[in-house]
Parts: sequence; structure tokens; C-alpha cells
Amino acid sequence: MNKPELSARIRRIVVEYGRLAIAAADLKDHDDLYAAGMTSHAGVNVLVALESELDLEFPDRLLTRGVFTSIASIRAAIEQLLLDSASIGLQGRPGATLARLQPGTH
Repeated sequence: MNKPELSARIRRIVVEYGRLAIAAADLKDHDDLYAAGMTSHAGVNVLVALESELDLEFPDRLLTRGVFTSIASIRAAIEQLLLDSASIGLQGRPGATLARLQPGTH
């Protein structure tokens, strides 16, 4: 999945579960979701929806307010999770992981 696709999926979930006080069209990738009206409770709903939608689990180290501050920060955390899980799957060959996830390098 590329960055625009991942951002679009995150945005859809944030708009659906984040209970924002601004219009979805006005929401930029780096906008502070909490400043836009997302509460801690809505943030948990976003977390659960992301885990379900993307079939992943956020480890405890990523369960911080900072990770869920913006679409960009959520995307960065998910990308890191995907890289970490791919690295494990490739038995310690992280260079191969990066090549697999970058478009046009297959």
C-alpha cells in the first residue's frame, strides 16, 4: 500500500470515528486532530477502527497521544509497524524489506 492510499484510509477512519468539529475537506494531513475536536474517547475509537481495518495491532509503545495527533503521525506509525513486521518476516534482512515496500523496485 502506498502513502496516498494509506493516508486516504486513515482519513476515512478519522472522519468516521474521530468526531471532528471541522469539515473533512478542510482536514490536512498535518492538522492537529485534537485541536480539530477529537476527544481521547474518539481517539480510542479511531485506534480500534484502524487496527480492524488494517489488520494490525499497535504495540504499547505507540499508544500515545502524539502518535494520534495527525493523519501524518498515524501514517508514520503504521508505516513503521509494517516495516518492522516485514523485517521479522524476512528474518533480519531489513534492506530487502525496504525494496519490497517501495514502488517500482520489485
